[in-house]
Amino acid sequence: MNATASETVSYLKKAGLYTKGLVYILMGGLTALAALGMGGKTSGKSEVSDFLKEQPFGILLLGAVALGLLAYSLWRVYQAWADPGEEKSKERIPTRLRYLYSAIFYGAIAYSFAGSLLSGSSGGGDTKQQMLAQWLEKDWGIYLILGVAALVLGQAVFQFYIGIGGSFMKKLDDHPDARAEYRLIKRLGLIGYCARGLVFLVISYLLVRVVIDHRADHYQGTKGVFEYISSLPMGEIVLIITAVGLALYGFFNIMVGRHADLTRVS
Repeated sequence: MNATASETVSYLKKAGLYTKGLVYILMGGLTALAALGMGGKTSGKSEVSDFLKEQPFGILLLGAVALGLLAYSLWRVYQAWADPGEEKSKERIPTRLRYLYSAIFYGAIAYSFAGSLLSGSSGGGDTKQQMLAQWLEKDWGIYLILGVAALVLGQAVFQFYIGIGGSFMKKLDDHPDARAEYRLIKRLGLIGYCARGLVFLVISYLLVRVVIDHRADHYQGTKGVFEYISSLPMGEIVLIITAVGLALYGFFNIMVGRHADLTRVS
C-alpha cells in the first residue's frame, strides 16, 4: 500500500472510531442520566439522533456523525477485503466475515442518521418492527427470526469473551512506557465489551419472545433493551451499570483511535 492510501485508511479508522465512541457515550450517558433522575432519556440511536438535532448547529453535528460512521464502515470493508497485516489463510475467513458484518451493521446505522438528517426522523425501530411482523406472517419467518436471535446470542458470547480475555490488547512488553494508558484502555474495554454483551443477550431474548408471543413489538431496538432491563428486579441499578458501561465503551473506542499501537480492534 502506498503512503497516500495508507493515510486514507488511517483517517477512516480514526474518524470512524471517534464517531462510534461519541455515539456510545451519548447513548449510555443520556440513559444513565435518565435512570438517575438527572435529565436525559432512555436512548437508542433514534434518541441520540434527536439529541444531536436539538443542539446548536445540530444538522451539522448529525451530518458529521453520519459521515463518521460511514468512515468506520468503509474501514471495516477495507479490513474484510485486504486483511492487512495478516496472512491470507482459510483460518482468517471467519474474522474477515466478521469485519464485513461490522461494515454492514455500521453502514446501516450511518444510513439511519443520514435519513434522520434528510427526513427529520430515523424511524429505524419502526422499520425493524415492520420487517419482523412481515416475517411472522411467513412459514419460514419464524425460523429466520430464531436464526437471527442465535447469531445475536453468538455476538453476545463473543463480546464477553474478548472483554474478559482482553484479546483486544497487544503485548505490554512491546510498550513498557505506556503502562498507564494500557491499563486504562484494558479496563475500559473490559467494562464496555461486557456491557455490550449484556445488550446483545437481551436483544437475543427479545427476538425469541417475538416468536413465542407472535408479537413484533417486543423488539424495539436498544431503547427497548434498556426499558426491559429497567423492568427487572433491581432493574434500575442494572440499567445504570449497563448504560455507564456503554458510555465507557465509547471512551474505549476513542482511546483505541488514539493508541493504535496498543490495541487490536475486535
